[in-house]
Amino acid sequence: MSSKDGTFEAPVIGGVLRGSVRGDGVEVLLLHGGPGMEWTYLQPVVDELSDGYRVATYQQRGLAPSTAGPPYDVATQAGDVTAVLDVLGWDQAVVLGHSWGGHLLLHALAAHPDRLSGALVVDPVGAIGDGGLAEFEATILARTPPADAQRAEELDRQALAGEGTEADAAESLRLFWPAYFADRPAAPPLPEMGPSV
Repeated sequence: MSSKDGTFEAPVIGGVLRGSVRGDGVEVLLLHGGPGMEWTYLQPVVDELSDGYRVATYQQRGLAPSTAGPPYDVATQAGDVTAVLDVLGWDQAVVLGHSWGGHLLLHALAAHPDRLSGALVVDPVGAIGDGGLAEFEATILARTPPADAQRAEELDRQALAGEGTEADAAESLRLFWPAYFADRPAAPPLPEMGPSV
């Protein structure tokens, strides 16, 4: 890929991953959280870094504009990281992963260490066992007012049963969002996100 800013497509198992690249300098790939969230909440990071770095993002499998669907296993998605690096023509890159993206980054680092010149894992979910999920959920529930927690848990049950909507997923996230912060009243507004069920 040239030094021009633009979009790219990476053919992978199950479809195509679509992303964008901009800036000049050391190559940096951003892995968004979720899964099932649009990458666009990372736009402020792209804006800040692209003044001195070549920054790429892509929409992980399961959400448009990428067409790649199943399989959703971690090994396949770690392979997606290298497929994106390949289509960009990057032998190595610094990779920054946030939340689920941090989890994915740890697996990509273990599976393909030769492709990463550096890794920055930001607020990841765990990379072994349940990743501390039970403790995390208990903490989030304890920090959420009971009525909000009850509503969000019902929305999540509906989503897992295949009955939820994207609006339901967004409402659940909005209800739990302040609990992600130590000072609930000072939590920043929920960034624009497009969660997927």
